[in-house]
Amino acid sequence: MTNSLPTVTIDIQRSPSNGEGPDTYGNSPNQVSLRREESPPGSGFWKFKHQSHGGQAFHVKEVVSGATPVSDLNQSENIEHLAVWYYSGDSYMDKPLLIEIGKKDGKYEYHETKGTGWTSFGGSSQSQLKGEDLERKLEYLNCQYHKLVTVNLSHDNSQTHFNDRTKYCCDKDHKDGYKVTVTSGKVGKGTSDSQEIPYFKHEVDPGISVAGIYYTVGGERKRIKIPNLENSGNGSVKFYTFYSNNGSKEPRLIYVDCSSGKGNVTGWYEPNPTGGDNQPWEKLQGVLQGKHPSDIKAGKDENYSQYIEALNCKIYGQCTEPTESSSPVPGPAGLPGTTTSSITSVSSAVVQPGAPADQTSEEPALEETPKPEKLFGFIPASMAGYVFPSVFGGSGAVGLAGYKLLKNSRDPWVRQI
Repeated sequence: MTNSLPTVTIDIQRSPSNGEGPDTYGNSPNQVSLRREESPPGSGFWKFKHQSHGGQAFHVKEVVSGATPVSDLNQSENIEHLAVWYYSGDSYMDKPLLIEIGKKDGKYEYHETKGTGWTSFGGSSQSQLKGEDLERKLEYLNCQYHKLVTVNLSHDNSQTHFNDRTKYCCDKDHKDGYKVTVTSGKVGKGTSDSQEIPYFKHEVDPGISVAGIYYTVGGERKRIKIPNLENSGNGSVKFYTFYSNNGSKEPRLIYVDCSSGKGNVTGWYEPNPTGGDNQPWEKLQGVLQGKHPSDIKAGKDENYSQYIEALNCKIYGQCTEPTESSSPVPGPAGLPGTTTSSITSVSSAVVQPGAPADQTSEEPALEETPKPEKLFGFIPASMAGYVFPSVFGGSGAVGLAGYKLLKNSRDPWVRQI
């Protein structure tokens, strides 16, 4: 090994002391510069990139993890960087997943974890792993060796594994058994003439933690972030997923049933109204709050019709039309009294769905009403103190001025369907 270039020792367990870096460690003149970034962006995986402090190519004398030598990683000459990936939830940084060695000639070499050591793959001179290919590799390693599964709520994936009675996990080559079971069901089962709204349920085995959630539309991956799900622990987690009936069949509403962990994860969630697949989904307030999908049945609850109307509004865009009454009431927070708003159903009739049969068929589409969305059955958490009569079951009322503000589809309080 020539000595014209810096010869350094790389510590793959090291993290920048100031967050993302850069941070410097080692002894001059063989110091190492360390930076951290989320890679791919929004994926939940951290990339720690080690380079020569001077920015030039360098030799690697030794790779260690803390005080422990990593014997599977040999000396490397004339490289630009060495990078290592960790799952963002690995706070102790003791479960590295993937190592990338960037070479002077622009090619790359990769090593993946095998649980207690490392193994190379793809040869010593290959193109760089990027984007979804990189993300899938990291998800597979996280699941295979560390019991951290990424849930795929794509409608096609749900339908395929339901029809085939097969479980899934992180990759078709996954060993030691798949971790997620898909079944179908319907909200609203009860009397013969009651409406039934179909869903797919993804159930993660006990002892497995959820690292992430995504679905695909037109080949594009979109992430779903549920607040505090990273604290769900190792108990069973179930995702009751309700899909739009347009061509994309995107998830529109999810009920998360989490049996353990911290943060009160259990509840109904909808996409963030600001848009963007990296925005956390929002927990619903209002008429559905505290109701499990299996409890919404005709004849079981006097508020059944309100639950069904709320679901139709959020999932299919079939919302009821608010109308004004002439009864004056005091306004909230000392505001002058105005007329109240009541909720009267005047929009399109709801088609009785056949839905996916309990264990055999695919759910049919309900017509999604192409009309401006209306607020129904839900309120932002910031307005949880003000409730509509009859729909929210409360005793307070929002004045007509407040109603008109909420009704305006351009107002940021109005949730997206």
